[in-house]
Amino acid sequence: MKFSSSSMAFFGALILAMGMAGCRRGPETTQPEPAPASPTAPAPGSSAEPETQLPTDTAQSPDSTSNPPSDEATTGTPLNPPQEAILTAEQADAQINLRSQPTTQSSEKGFGLVGNSVQLLRSAEGEGGYIWYYVQFENSEAEGWIRGDFIDTEGATAATPQVAATEEDALGEALDAICGGPENLNAYYSTQNYNIYICNSPNGLIYVSNEKGTSDTLVSQEVAATETGFLAQRGDYTYAIDSEALEVSQGNRSEPLLQERVEFSERY
Repeated sequence: MKFSSSSMAFFGALILAMGMAGCRRGPETTQPEPAPASPTAPAPGSSAEPETQLPTDTAQSPDSTSNPPSDEATTGTPLNPPQEAILTAEQADAQINLRSQPTTQSSEKGFGLVGNSVQLLRSAEGEGGYIWYYVQFENSEAEGWIRGDFIDTEGATAATPQVAATEEDALGEALDAICGGPENLNAYYSTQNYNIYICNSPNGLIYVSNEKGTSDTLVSQEVAATETGFLAQRGDYTYAIDSEALEVSQGNRSEPLLQERVEFSERY
């Protein structure tokens, strides 16, 4: 069969049009595929947000010993009124650390020595379950935290009453057993380190000396009154007391062994 040139031109144009139509239909068949929902794009609520919270969770872990204590442990419970205490340790020459927080991981602010007097201002349960105390040193007024096993509250609270009780016991013994009671007291003198009592007795005057803060008592029954006070003798020692001074001398020595100014005196 022969085709005319016009027929061939018509069929060629038809084939070209069909080919172009086929190219346009290709994209139309792939368009419904879920191309926008790419698996690499993070959707809201994905794992990216928890990853940013991980450091916060780790920092708040109670197992982390490098973290500062909580506000409660830092502030502690106020002690009202503050308590007196002294520092203690197994070794007498130990240096007891003063810390910025109730934990051994905190910075050191200094140290105290065994026997130092402190005031307990606050308490808190700190590292290792120990009770820690926020203290103020009596002399330097430095403040900080010290662990409770280095704090002795019984020794400090009993210190002043113990001294007073010791002096009262010595006085009671002197006045009751030696002098026969306080009604026999003739004179009393107080120096920096000694209490001096002069008592009346049927056999004459009695000189009783008590070293402050101790139960040490010296008694002499060889006592004579002078124009200004009293003179007592015990062995090789002479004790002169009046409202001005206490003077202790020995034998023929020209210089006294002890001289102390009398701070208080009273005659009865």
